[in-house]
Amino acid sequence: MRPSPHGFHPAGVEATWPRRWAAAVALAGFLLTATTVIAQTDWPNWPAPQPVNFSNSSIDEARRPVITAGPSGQLLAAWRDQSGLGEQGWLYARVTSDSGDTWSSTETITTTTEEILPPDALIVEDQFFVTWAQRRTSDQNVLYVAERGGDWSICRVPGPNSTVPVRPRFATTDGRLHLVFSANQGGSTIADLYHTSRPLTATGCTEWPTATVFFTHTALYGSYFPSVASGPDGRTLHVVWEERHPFQVWAILYMSGTVTTGGTVVWNSPITLSEGITYSVNPDIAADATGDLHVVWGEVVGKGQDQRQYVRYVRYDAAEGRWLFPSVRIADAAVQVNYIEPASTFPHVSVFGGSPVQVCVVWPGYPVGASPTEEIWISCSTDGGTSWSTPANVSRSPDDVSIRPWSAFDGQGRLHVVWEERQLVGETSHYEIYYTRGFNRFVFLPLVLRGWP
Repeated sequence: MRPSPHGFHPAGVEATWPRRWAAAVALAGFLLTATTVIAQTDWPNWPAPQPVNFSNSSIDEARRPVITAGPSGQLLAAWRDQSGLGEQGWLYARVTSDSGDTWSSTETITTTTEEILPPDALIVEDQFFVTWAQRRTSDQNVLYVAERGGDWSICRVPGPNSTVPVRPRFATTDGRLHLVFSANQGGSTIADLYHTSRPLTATGCTEWPTATVFFTHTALYGSYFPSVASGPDGRTLHVVWEERHPFQVWAILYMSGTVTTGGTVVWNSPITLSEGITYSVNPDIAADATGDLHVVWGEVVGKGQDQRQYVRYVRYDAAEGRWLFPSVRIADAAVQVNYIEPASTFPHVSVFGGSPVQVCVVWPGYPVGASPTEEIWISCSTDGGTSWSTPANVSRSPDDVSIRPWSAFDGQGRLHVVWEERQLVGETSHYEIYYTRGFNRFVFLPLVLRGWP
């Protein structure tokens, strides 16, 4: 793997004030520079500390990371790994209460011989949650939720034993914890969308009701990979997902629902966000404090060696009560991806502050014409997606493949990013989780100095 970095460690910060000053001044100059379109092979590095090996896997099998932020500097990162060669996977976590200056040692959430599928994580006040699905030898996927007390306690969430991918996502409304995911049942090979919720004050596994379908697929190949956010009113859920039609005519749909006092959800009719786009994948959604919604997804254009992938963005303006169509390509930046899993780009969106709200998106890929090893890229906007910063390189590992990024803003406006990094040694792939943090690009110099790095 890449050599150990200097000047930034997840266990603490080691930097002198002169170095901090120089770095801060350099960063401030970068942040205050107007963005322009430049050659894609000349995209700059993100001005953040050198990424560090966050998982330190004993057998280099750490994969599928997620990170989330809570109040007062709390962060939670989780990923799957293996306990030894031939084992399918364990689930691990690390936490911090000081915005990443110091992190806990690696904690074991669960041990299993089954494959662990991509997790999600959430912090609500002092409650830490992780959800994931496990694939059994029967090829059935079973859903779990873990909560961190003194130790991690685990509940199986009742619902279908799906044979299609289950990618659960968390959201909260006033007093309730929600899960949405895609699944099939009853011998069907087609996925629908499921929902379940429980009170945040619940203490036992019996508090989870059986998940039920809230959207039945309309496309021939089904509904997949939902992402969910809750609005600032504390009673609205917002969901986006893939609706898969034949011949890779895949659309991004959106639906909202109002949570009743009894915990049920009254869902509205869906709308299509990707009108005019043929092949759309892997959506993500975030809601800001004003009630605006920010949605991103991958757009695939062309085939084979000529294929290009873009990140699309569209915003719902709460003040105007409408979606600001059409969607736009972020920085009009095309990337390509390898055909090793995943074969399409996975963007993740995070929001911070207000008036203006700052929106940052991270995604994997390699610029057209560059070396075919994916990096993690970031671009940010403060004008509702009308303009975006030139993509910057977060991972900075030209010899390794960096994929599956996840990001979260802390209360100071620092963006924390984790991702999966793959290094090919001979014919063997080695996987680790990498981490770094940096300010979004719209900060004033005094704040940079106080908070660096």
